[in-house]
Amino acid sequence: MARSVVASLLLLLSLLSCQSTGDLELVTEELRRVLARMEAATTREDAEAVAAFYTEDAVRQHLGGDVVVGREKIRAELAGSFEQLDFEQQSWLDGVDLISDGEVAIARG
Repeated sequence: MARSVVASLLLLLSLLSCQSTGDLELVTEELRRVLARMEAATTREDAEAVAAFYTEDAVRQHLGGDVVVGREKIRAELAGSFEQLDFEQQSWLDGVDLISDGEVAIARG
């Protein structure tokens, strides 16, 4: 799974250099597919699968939360959260804004 996420992100990076509306739509569609896979893993409460979306040196922080550095620490934090919280929820993709300036893409929501 991690390889497919890396491949998807590399595709996104290559498409981000494109400036046309059609190219941006392709980037947006691919980003939504990646986020949908991440959402599905979260709903399954699969900490290993969610952590696979992060790089080895990733930095993760929730509003008001501690900074967590590294995929393994992120996986451990997720596993603890999944034990404490109920992740049966409506899709959080509905409220996600995808923003790109041609160099960087951000999923905000």
